[in-house]
Amino acid sequence: MRPTQCLAWLLLAILGLFSVVVYGDLPTAMSHSLSLSGQGRPTRATSAWAWSVVPLTAFLTLALVEWISARLPHKPELFNFSGKDDLLKLPREYHPPIIARMQRFLDIVNITTMLILLGAQIMIWQKALGAKSEAATVALIVGPSLLMPIMFLLLQGVNNEVDAAKRQWESRRNPRS
Repeated sequence: MRPTQCLAWLLLAILGLFSVVVYGDLPTAMSHSLSLSGQGRPTRATSAWAWSVVPLTAFLTLALVEWISARLPHKPELFNFSGKDDLLKLPREYHPPIIARMQRFLDIVNITTMLILLGAQIMIWQKALGAKSEAATVALIVGPSLLMPIMFLLLQGVNNEVDAAKRQWESRRNPRS
């Protein structure tokens, strides 16, 4: 298992553990979602089902992306990016380093998703207890935006790997004499 893949699962476990540990401290009625300003929406009776929506969403998202990642060596067309057509034209022997980059990219997507959902669950818990954290709200809004350039660079790395494989394949097919 890749270290980045382990980190995503660890974050999911932290989210699940946090949710279970603090459930008993929740008030009998609370807001189960927040507006962009960090304000709670109308309150409802606290239930295990409502409290588990965020961790369940996190688990299902992580499982789906992991499933796609595991399928990539056999079905690289599942990963949509600008160099996909070039990748699919390459012989399979050139795919492994490209697939590895795709999988690392998906791991980073999973880590980011787990961090966002963990932050959202913490904010809902804080709001239920009467606390308000503008810093957490700003972090949840601004943080993912700041990660976009990193995601772009990682995706560009996948394209660069395809270009390198394409050049290598073409040089093997047409050696200069």
